[in-house]
Amino acid sequence: MLYRKEKIFLFTLFLSIFFYSYLYANEEESFLIRITRYLRLRTHFLKESKIENSNLCSFIYNLNYLPLDLQSRSVISDIQTDFSLRGSNFEGVVVLLDNIRINDPQTAHHNSDIPLTKKDIEKIEILSPTVSSLYGPDSVGGAVNIVTEEIKKEKSIELSYGSFDTIQQLISIAEKKQNFGIRFSLENTESDGFYYDTDFKRLTTNIFSLWDFFGVKNSTFFGYQEKEFGAYDFYSPFRGFASKEWTKTYLLKSSFDLEMEDFNIKPTILWRRHFDKFMLDKTRPNWYLNHHRTDIYNYNLYLEKEFQEIIKIGCGLEYGKELIKSSRLGGRKRQHRSLHIKLQKEIENLSIDSGMKLDNYSKLNELYSGYFDLRYKIINDTFLKVAISENIGLASFTELYYVDPTTVGDENLSEEKFLNYEWGLIKKLGNHLLDINFFLRKEKDAIDWVKSKITDPLWQAKNIDSAEVKGIELHLNLIFSDLEIDSYYTYINKSKIKPSYIYKYGPNYMKHLYTILLKKELNKLDLYFGLRYKKRPLRDGWWIFDGSFRFKINKNFEFSLEGSNLFNVEYQEIEGIPQPKRSFAFRIIYNW
Repeated sequence: MLYRKEKIFLFTLFLSIFFYSYLYANEEESFLIRITRYLRLRTHFLKESKIENSNLCSFIYNLNYLPLDLQSRSVISDIQTDFSLRGSNFEGVVVLLDNIRINDPQTAHHNSDIPLTKKDIEKIEILSPTVSSLYGPDSVGGAVNIVTEEIKKEKSIELSYGSFDTIQQLISIAEKKQNFGIRFSLENTESDGFYYDTDFKRLTTNIFSLWDFFGVKNSTFFGYQEKEFGAYDFYSPFRGFASKEWTKTYLLKSSFDLEMEDFNIKPTILWRRHFDKFMLDKTRPNWYLNHHRTDIYNYNLYLEKEFQEIIKIGCGLEYGKELIKSSRLGGRKRQHRSLHIKLQKEIENLSIDSGMKLDNYSKLNELYSGYFDLRYKIINDTFLKVAISENIGLASFTELYYVDPTTVGDENLSEEKFLNYEWGLIKKLGNHLLDINFFLRKEKDAIDWVKSKITDPLWQAKNIDSAEVKGIELHLNLIFSDLEIDSYYTYINKSKIKPSYIYKYGPNYMKHLYTILLKKELNKLDLYFGLRYKKRPLRDGWWIFDGSFRFKINKNFEFSLEGSNLFNVEYQEIEGIPQPKRSFAFRIIYNW
């Protein structure tokens, strides 16, 4: 890892190189920001069509067909899902809403509590740790960026009924006139659950407005979500606790975009409040009951300047605050201030993208992160890429302050440090794409729950000395006239783990992940087939097969039949927590 003086020197060197190249650049050179999935390093897009046809009850389910490891406790409903990328634990992924961080400070178990329906989402991006290093701490394996849908005039109602008496209703109404638009969405889902104490209720509603006057654009989003669900052994596998949990999420985001020729100003404010009530055993409701309330406040200002189409410089300023009031963790807060600078340039066949960020958190030293990315065009539509980044991670409030009869946090935990290396090849041939990536991550002071020996009474949060994560990712996308095939393979190996500890969650990272998704269009009929394979260390792998078809009766009416786990496989994403077997849902859609 780099020392502070070395980081300041490198930061100054980067600035000098870019300004020198600007002053002496050939006027014929052109600058281009690479934002397509073919050129932006390790970025994958989930297109709108795939979100619109998401299986069963949740748009998050279809993320299974990206190189993202979803560790779900109730896969049919997305009641609670942990995200993992490139072998990270569930705390090691940044979750973004339109490029603004919304991670839960209590625990990343709540990162999927997002008050959005599939009608509100344009696409979902999976970003590499290189790109995501500027989005704040915890981008160990990368980031999940949810991009909201632009408002267009449409109205839609969906009704569905499926296995386990799962009922879903969704209504979305959007109006747009000239420079103003507004959208309202409401979704309700209920189910008896697929076995004892897995019943749930979920309500999601939001309103989104957009206006554009005199060159100033504003988008404002406010959403609310509440969940009530059985949580049988969710946090205590094999113990047989009939747990119960209630959560509520409020999310407000408002951003402005002021464009003046080659200069942009983008201020954003965000507030997220999350309530969590957890009962360990509903047969003994007063035995162990927790109440938590967290708040996130974020104020972000991004400035971007383009110089004669040669170089583009972005500067971001941010102030944020995280608070928690908890019956178990007490009252806690931490503040942060950050500054980041981003520089992008293209010289003939060479693209350069670089950025550095300084974070100042309460009770911590100044924290530096950043990345340097090079892409070289070998021949037409063939690119080599090399990248390096340094990322940091912070302990959650649970890891810092939580105490119960079997678990204890440590308020003296230090920040985690990660050094990422990546190199690969992108080849585009007509409509087809091949993307190969090799990566290496060196971890220092990563946080985990451990015991020194099996007889120790408590699991303790500790900074582990070091580890290495190596892997390869392959992406193949084939597009024919009426058929699209999208396939991923990921291999990960984690080594140099300190052997003197016993780990609470064990080696739960994804060692092998293979997915293939086929979409076939036949006149008014769309067919989807998905197959995925997962293998974790010390456990047998499993195959899951999904399928659905969607039939358009006319311009207003559609219906679909969707099936999940059609081979009826018994499997556990998190050991000790079974997942549902074969399930179906029938859906009717009316658009006007």
